[in-house]
Amino acid sequence: MSTTLRTSTDTLDKLKLLKSFTQAKTYDDVIKHLVKRELKQYVVHTSTGYVPRGAVVDDRGSILVITNITADRVFFDDGNSIPNGCKRSYELELMAPTVEDYEG
Repeated sequence: MSTTLRTSTDTLDKLKLLKSFTQAKTYDDVIKHLVKRELKQYVVHTSTGYVPRGAVVDDRGSILVITNITADRVFFDDGNSIPNGCKRSYELELMAPTVEDYEG
């Protein structure tokens, strides 16, 4: 599926610069990279989708609440954290979107 994206000339010029600096093949590749990087500030990418802060997850048998997310780390209510984007964060299983929704 393809969609046209309207943007200003200034933004297009900046996309052209990023495309050349990153040696991306297409503008779509540039945008995908930027979106992926920005999403890591707000959500954890798991095998079942994107999980936000405040969600209840199963981390290898431990039920935890995600208390904070940065581009580099995912923090839990037990005081531990893991790298954001690693295999372990990808394997987190969403139990409920919020503590209030969790019935465990």
